[in-house]
Amino acid sequence: MPLTTKEEVKRWYEAADVFDRRLRTDWISIYDSLPHELEHYLIDAELRFKDAGYAEYQRKLLDSLLSPEEPIQLPEPTSGLKG
Repeated sequence: MPLTTKEEVKRWYEAADVFDRRLRTDWISIYDSLPHELEHYLIDAELRFKDAGYAEYQRKLLDSLLSPEEPIQLPEPTSGLKG
């Protein structure tokens, strides 16, 4: 979901919060085994909004994680927002 306005970012966080709460309750038995990158995808909406390169990196990483094929190795993001 591309984020093009601050309102969309706000709605993203609202939906992500609902999804995260559901993961932590309905899927608690597998929660700890989920890739850490999933949590980053849920909480990094503002970064994706501000940095198209980071957004593309996260989309490719999520696509790779959800692919039935072997996950690909992606380079680190090239933006100045690396932590």
